[in-house]
Amino acid sequence: MFGSSSSELAAVATGRTGAFLQCGTADWDWYPGLALVRGVGGVGSVIHHRDRRWHIAGASLVVDQVTHLLTSA
Repeated sequence: MFGSSSSELAAVATGRTGAFLQCGTADWDWYPGLALVRGVGGVGSVIHHRDRRWHIAGASLVVDQVTHLLTSA
């Protein structure tokens, strides 16, 4: 973790990290960072799994892979 979710999502947008996965991210922290990821062609999704809300962002293929791993566990 680098700090706020928006900071971590900025790291994804710049290529510093490959993906973002966090449970229970606040909307005010998710949406600004998600805009950065989308601005460089990435994607983000919110998955409800086992009574938790997971936020995932990164390149499309990475988000698909992380979603599969999360939901198959």
